[in-house]
Amino acid sequence: MEEARHLRNRVFHHEPIAHTVDLPIRHRNLLELLGWFSPEARQHVENICRFRAVYGDHLSTTPAP
Repeated sequence: MEEARHLRNRVFHHEPIAHTVDLPIRHRNLLELLGWFSPEARQHVENICRFRAVYGDHLSTTPAP
């Protein structure tokens, strides 16, 4: 829950999260947490979520350090 709260705060305070190294892991963890509360809600989010496509586009257009 703390991880979800921390990420939520970063997003709501407009802090950059795109370069968070473990963002895909955090996404997976949030889906798992949501599934504990409501498997139906998790399934709905997985059906409409664009995270993988958007994050993949970000990786392909961001220059390597």
